[in-house]
Amino acid sequence: ELVFHNDDGSCQLVVVERNLCTSDLCQLLALKNRVAKDMNWTIMEQWPDLGLERCLEDHEEVLQVHHSMDILGSISDKRFVFRKDFRKYEFFHSPQQFFPADMLDLTQCEEQLLEPHALQMFVSSAEECPVIGSSVWVREANKQVWSKVFMVLKDSTLYISHKVQVTSKLLRKTTNK
Repeated sequence: ELVFHNDDGSCQLVVVERNLCTSDLCQLLALKNRVAKDMNWTIMEQWPDLGLERCLEDHEEVLQVHHSMDILGSISDKRFVFRKDFRKYEFFHSPQQFFPADMLDLTQCEEQLLEPHALQMFVSSAEECPVIGSSVWVREANKQVWSKVFMVLKDSTLYISHKVQVTSKLLRKTTNK
C-alpha cells in the first residue's frame, strides 16, 4: 500500500502491484478521487526537503520507482503526488521550445531539421539522441546562493560541471567522433 497525496492536502491509500505503470495508476486515482479521467493526470515523485520533483513517465512502473526512492529515503523526506500537469506532453507538441537550434549539434544532419516538425521527427525516431549542452542556475538545499553549472546530456547520461571548459571539452570530443 502506497500513499498518494493530492494538491488539496488529501491523500489516497492504494495497493500498488508489480508491473502497474503510471498511466494505469493515474486512471485508478482519478476514479478514487472522483475526478474526470484525463491524459494530463500524472504522478510526481517529490522530495520536499530538497525542493525536487519529477513527473513519472507513463510507462514507468510505480512500485519500481518507490523502491528506488526508498534506497535514498533515509537522506530526505519523499512522497508521491497525484496532480494534473498540462506540460506533460509539451515536449512532443513543441520540441523546438526544448531544443532551440543553438543548443543542438546538427552538423551531421540536414538543414531541414531546423523546421519544427522535422526536429520532432528527428528526436523521436533517431537511434541516437543529439548531444545537448546548456547552462543552468541551481541552488543547493538550505542555501540562498545560486550558482551556474554547465550540463551536457549525451545518450542517457547527464554530465554536470561548474567549469565551462570541462563541458566544452566533452562536447568537442563527442562531435569529433
